[in-house]
Amino acid sequence: MKLKVYNYCTDYGITVDDKEFNDYSKEEQVSFIKDIISNIEGYDLFKIMEACIEILGVNEDETSPCEICGHYNSTISLEMDIKRGV
Repeated sequence: MKLKVYNYCTDYGITVDDKEFNDYSKEEQVSFIKDIISNIEGYDLFKIMEACIEILGVNEDETSPCEICGHYNSTISLEMDIKRGV
């Protein structure tokens, strides 16, 4: 599978095997994502999960700074109705 993200002055997109990602069915798109995730290990898998939460989640930034360091804490949460197998 050959994946590309392109960003030209008037166009932006993703291709899978030289075909536009959006030209595939939803089932095919989900299959590509599952294939990618099933081939990732370690820290990269953590980064994929982090990116999903950051993109799809809701920002819950604190409105007052930390009493110790002065920085504002940041939390992004994502809730999905997914039943996990045990």
